[in-house]
Amino acid sequence: MTDVLTIDNVSVNFGGVKALSDVSFGLRPAEVLGLIGPNGAGKTTLLNTISGIAPLAGGDVRADGVSLAGMRPFRITRRGIARTFQIVRPFAHLTVAENAAVGATFASHARPSREEAVARAFEALAQVGLTAKADALPHQLTLSERKRLELARALAMKPRILLLDEVMAGLNLAEVEPIIELVRGLARSGLSIILVEHVMKAVMSTCDRIVVLQFGRKIAEGTPEQIASDRNVIEAYLGQRFAERRAREAAGRTA
Repeated sequence: MTDVLTIDNVSVNFGGVKALSDVSFGLRPAEVLGLIGPNGAGKTTLLNTISGIAPLAGGDVRADGVSLAGMRPFRITRRGIARTFQIVRPFAHLTVAENAAVGATFASHARPSREEAVARAFEALAQVGLTAKADALPHQLTLSERKRLELARALAMKPRILLLDEVMAGLNLAEVEPIIELVRGLARSGLSIILVEHVMKAVMSTCDRIVVLQFGRKIAEGTPEQIASDRNVIEAYLGQRFAERRAREAAGRTA
């Protein structure tokens, strides 16, 4: 199976600091790939590199075999790569529908008409369950709704590859569950997704594979089951209690 996105020995420097060092992995079609690790591990930096915000110091990023190195962010977006941001900043004076339409407006080589952009926006709002709030302003939304608006804006771009940066951070369990189901549904529809997340319930139940970063380096890659039992990952990030709980849950399922 040919990867839709290839991260090939990627390195990124900020001054004299190596933020990423020789990171490599691939993203498969219709796959949810988790990207986890401690704060400062380089997860958001990697998303910034894929989307053209952070320049490469070494290596390459390729989408369908085409190098994205040096490509401007809007051109990367037009190749079908959309992303959300960890800190949600919608346009405060635009309605929910208008915010979503921004994604549709700037994601195509041929700028769509206003009617087409609005239609895409409402399609995306329906996907994330925000149609009823289309005329609201961002300050009238809950944190969970603002997170879903961020996702709707990315979906309005009609991407093939979706980069999600902590779309569940700060949400309670009742708010996380619908987003887990939404991400699963997007993958079933054919989207390839990289999910950066600290909510381990979401990562372990949503992702097909997981890549683990520590200090800018990849320390593990595998299925959720493999990652949950990897001694290096347990010591660096997950912790022994998490590993023991996962082991008890697995034993309960096989009993």
